[in-house]
Amino acid sequence: VQLKLQLFLILEDETLKRRLIYAACITGTIEVLYIFWNLIVLLYRLVIICNIGDTPESRFWGYRAITKLCHDQLPDLSTFSAIKLMAKVHPGLIMADYSKFHMESNWKKYKICRGLTTLLFIVSRLACLCLAVSAFAVKMVTVVFKLVDPNGNRWLAWMSVMALLNQAMGVVLLMEVLEKRVFLFIFGGPDTDYQDDERALELVYRCRFVERVQTTMWSKGKKLQAFALLTTFDHFDVQALLLDKHHDQEEGLYDDGGSGRNKSY
Repeated sequence: VQLKLQLFLILEDETLKRRLIYAACITGTIEVLYIFWNLIVLLYRLVIICNIGDTPESRFWGYRAITKLCHDQLPDLSTFSAIKLMAKVHPGLIMADYSKFHMESNWKKYKICRGLTTLLFIVSRLACLCLAVSAFAVKMVTVVFKLVDPNGNRWLAWMSVMALLNQAMGVVLLMEVLEKRVFLFIFGGPDTDYQDDERALELVYRCRFVERVQTTMWSKGKKLQAFALLTTFDHFDVQALLLDKHHDQEEGLYDDGGSGRNKSY
């Protein structure tokens, strides 16, 4: 509504007004629908988490839900906007996304459907590109109008600038990309690409980590520490878990002097 009023007060081109209003309506609708969808997914995952049983299958799905909630959904919502769809067409990530999209497709075992999977991926990425560009244009125009408005609140205008900057920086979460690269190095093999069994191993590793946090911290009353660990787990923690110095000393990989240097050097 505020954008519409500013457009009628400042712009004179009716066609440009109409286009910006349409883009703003589409952007707002997408963001609201995305938030509602995330709330539904959040409730669904909480139900799974609250009903973790004693069977291995129940524990697996429960720990997987915790991983998705703490590691994927919450960080994504912290910087979400329609601009974030630009990450779907990022040149450095699109091939990895295509590989994951193809591997997780239920059609991949049918040769005749592989082309449809690729076509669906291309169409979805083009849609993401159009929506992201439209969202950025609308938000940028809104911020500019707030800055040039002589009767507007200066503090609110600069807060809008900071909000737009936060959304732009959150298009690609650098820590998430680095962590994925570490896991690809561990489980991806020499072909630097996931196969079905390798992706399953990564998922089991993540679930095993959640299980250890649950048994060593959450069940002993350290709920806040456990939640903080699950939500801040990154590639530094992965490296620390893989390169356990004390374990390697027992295996003879490090010298007894504690210098941390490998004997092979």
